[in-house]
Amino acid sequence: MDFVAKQYGFAAQPISDENVRKACEGKPECAKDLADYLAAVEQIQAVEPRLESFPEPARTAMKGLLDLAYNNRQRILEDLRQRQILLPKV
Repeated sequence: MDFVAKQYGFAAQPISDENVRKACEGKPECAKDLADYLAAVEQIQAVEPRLESFPEPARTAMKGLLDLAYNNRQRILEDLRQRQILLPKV
């Protein structure tokens, strides 16, 4: 599906947290991925809104944690798509 979308210029719709939940629902091989994905999302939601309120030494550390959470979330999405558990919608 990604290939077709890219090849013919269709935009793939963004993947929501609900899309990931539904794709992994009832699939034991996906349970750890879902738990890790939701943990990354929770960390992003907890840190990002308050990032600017941290004093500078802590802000740099929190920015590192935020970057790690975003990278983990993206890695999980890519893995789920590669395994064809999560398919993009065009």
